[in-house]
Amino acid sequence: MDCEVCGRQIFGRAFSVVIDSAKLLVCFECSKSGSPSRRYEPETQRASTKRVTPARPQMRVQPSQQRLMFDDSVVVEGYGKRIRRGREKLGLTHLELSRKIGEKISLLQKLETEKMTPELALAKKLENTLRIKILDSPTTAQVGEEVNAHKPTDLTLGDVVVVQKRDER
Repeated sequence: MDCEVCGRQIFGRAFSVVIDSAKLLVCFECSKSGSPSRRYEPETQRASTKRVTPARPQMRVQPSQQRLMFDDSVVVEGYGKRIRRGREKLGLTHLELSRKIGEKISLLQKLETEKMTPELALAKKLENTLRIKILDSPTTAQVGEEVNAHKPTDLTLGDVVVVQKRDER
C-alpha cells in the first residue's frame, strides 16, 4: 500500500487522517500533517465474530526488486529457495510446516516461488523454525545491489499540494 500524500510504500500500519476535509491513508510521517480519523486496518486484520485471521504478507509491488526493506532488516535475494531447502532439510511437508508456524499452505507455496514476500514477523518465524537466514541488515547489503528505494512514477498529492504545519495550541 502506498501513502496517498508522499507516495512511499507503507510497511506496517497505515494511518487514516483528514487533511483539508479529505480522508487519506498515509504513512506515519505524513500522519503528522492532518488530524486523526481512525487507524486503518486491512480486512484480514479486523476481528470478526467467527475467527481472527493472522496478518498476511503483502504482495510484491514490483517483481524486479531484488530486496525489500523492513524497518532495519531486508529480505535477501533468493529467499524462496532458502525456505524450500530449509523445509526439505528438516523433512517437512508444506502441511507440517504450515501447522508448525500457523500459516496457510498456499502462503508457504507463494513464499517458496517468491510470488509473495514475507513480513518481518513471518520472516523471523521462518528463520527460527527452519534454522535458515532470510533477513539481513541493510548495512551488509553489497554495493550495487538494489534496495527498495521508492521511485514514484505517478504524481502524488504531496507533489501538488503545499502542506502547512498546524500550530500547536
